[in-house]
Amino acid sequence: MIAAIWTLIGGWRGALVLAAIVAGAVWHLAAVSEARQAGALSERLVWQEKQRREDIKREAERQVAQGAIDAAETKMINAMTETAIAEADLDTELKKEKTRNDAKTGGACQPDLPDGVRDALNRIGR
Repeated sequence: MIAAIWTLIGGWRGALVLAAIVAGAVWHLAAVSEARQAGALSERLVWQEKQRREDIKREAERQVAQGAIDAAETKMINAMTETAIAEADLDTELKKEKTRNDAKTGGACQPDLPDGVRDALNRIGR
């Protein structure tokens, strides 16, 4: 192609045309490179914004899940506390009943289940 232009135009005009073509090609390559970089920057900014929004959404979901976990943990702790109190009441009632039985019978066992022990067992579900 260069030889064809040189033979067509020839001389200094041919050199000028070739210089213009080379300058145009260099300018075009620079413009394409600049446009590519601008496009890449634009896409990166869009991606970063999308990631930021996803992070915010994920954090909100995590906080909701953590709230449910905390509520379940509080419920379990309350249930365990109530059970421990009921078991302590049962132990107290058993000790009282043993003391009463020992006083009445001199340490012999009673055949029936005393009301206080029965009620304490019912409270803890046994």
